[in-house]
Amino acid sequence: MTTFVNNVSNLQASLARQQEALRITRELSKAEEEATTGLRADVFRDLGARAASSISVRNQIDRTDSFVTSNKLLEGRMDITVNAMTEMRAAIQDVMAMAVANKESPVSTAPEVQAAARTALEQFIGFANTQYQGKSLFAGVDDDKIALNKWDQDIDGFGTTPESVVAAITGTGPVNTADATAMIASLDTLFNSTDYEDVFFNGTPEATGERVTARIDEGVTLAYGVQANDQAFRDVIKGLTMLASVDISQINDSDAYSVYMTEAVSVISSGTSGVLEAEARLGSQQHRLENTVTGQEDLLNVLNSRVLALEAVDPYEAATRLQLLETQLQSSYVLTSRLANMTLLNYLA
Repeated sequence: MTTFVNNVSNLQASLARQQEALRITRELSKAEEEATTGLRADVFRDLGARAASSISVRNQIDRTDSFVTSNKLLEGRMDITVNAMTEMRAAIQDVMAMAVANKESPVSTAPEVQAAARTALEQFIGFANTQYQGKSLFAGVDDDKIALNKWDQDIDGFGTTPESVVAAITGTGPVNTADATAMIASLDTLFNSTDYEDVFFNGTPEATGERVTARIDEGVTLAYGVQANDQAFRDVIKGLTMLASVDISQINDSDAYSVYMTEAVSVISSGTSGVLEAEARLGSQQHRLENTVTGQEDLLNVLNSRVLALEAVDPYEAATRLQLLETQLQSSYVLTSRLANMTLLNYLA
């Protein structure tokens, strides 16, 4: 009976030592984490009622950080958009200068205008089809689509191209004033109606009223979209196609020539101004976005300071506690080992 009681007593003592070792090990793991991170390992237990404040601040940090991340991506998108519009305007400059020089009557560069206009048109369309992270910048909400069809692109599977549609209107150019006026009216119908979206544009139709927007902060939405079916784009493309589809040096009627060229120069000029205005407007929105991001980054600094004030541990205290627990655990292991090796024979002479 005595032996049984002693065995039970020894077992209980052994279990107690094991439990104490496990407790010290858990505390040691916690102390190591706190010494490494400088933050409390168990916020709820250590802060009590104040833990709710820590959770609230951390949630606000997550929301703000999410805005900063998405806004920086938006900054990149807007930068590329502005650069593309700058390149669009640059692509027009040379042919515009040639067109102005030939506006009233053809001069020596008149035979070169058609080729220059085609080159400018292809470049303009290329920049309008710029993408950022696989998304079209000028297609509107439907940014998975290419914004503009190429000048010679088959748009219906039957060989119809934007070039052939315009050529059906302009032919080889006007033969008299009435002919020029009629051509311009037909071109107006093509470029100022939904026909433009059927022939040239693949993105979000104007009739939907949808524009690209971004939520840049709590309760703040920024409408920043520029689309290739905006009036400025229609005007530029109309003017360039007028010059690209006709060899103006072959228009023999001077009055017809003047009417036709005046319209082409006018719409290219107004379209270029419209692109510049859109570029300036986007620049203003960029500035607003930059200020928003700066404010959010400042807020993150404040919020992180609040978290540290709530959750930070004293580094000296954490290191001291870690050393103490290591010493306790080592002592526990040494004691357990000694007891395990003790037998009655050790004390019998």
